Amino acid sequence: MATDDERVEKQGESLDRAKALRKRAKALKIEARQIEEAIDNKGLRCPKCGCGHFETDKTVPVSGRRIRRYKVCRYCGRRVRTTERIEA
Repeated sequence: MATDDERVEKQGESLDRAKALRKRAKALKIEARQIEEAIDNKGLRCPKCGCGHFETDKTVPVSGRRIRRYKVCRYCGRRVRTTERIEA
């Protein structure tokens, strides 16, 4: 049968292991959040509301191999102009 000292030592090890697991879980959540943010940062974002959903209102060819697009944010209605390069 285990003595009181052995039980206390075993509980201390369990607490240390639990703390280590919580710390690792927290680190993994942070890493997952950073990955999600990196994925979300791709593409055009509305400067007013941060939304990433636009409707193209008008497309105009520009000199050279470029296109200018006028887009409207679906959420707040802010108008945004983009210039895109056409690759051969």
